[in-house]
Amino acid sequence: GWEKEARMLYRFNSAASGEMVMLAPHAEEIFAAIGRPLGLRGVIAADQMTAAIAALEAAISLSRTRAADLQTRDDEEGNGPVETPVPFHVRAQPFLKMLRQNHAAQENVTWGI
Repeated sequence: GWEKEARMLYRFNSAASGEMVMLAPHAEEIFAAIGRPLGLRGVIAADQMTAAIAALEAAISLSRTRAADLQTRDDEEGNGPVETPVPFHVRAQPFLKMLRQNHAAQENVTWGI
């Protein structure tokens, strides 16, 4: 069910930046942003990094804009700070850094569960 899927972890590996572990829902959100399917295993080849980086940067920018708009609206409505989940633009930063490091080193990023 959903709870099991939410606890599933993806492990991303690369020569240039080591290993990163991510919960399935977060990995799915990032891969949707870069327009790639997230299979149980896969590779982002070095020659695909430029497009993946550009798409993820655009999604991060959109997330930042939305978060700022929400903050402004809350401030205008006089709502105090509320407990909110970590926004996409914050969660996606480590993966963006991994892509950039591997692009610079011309290394692939692989993943599996």
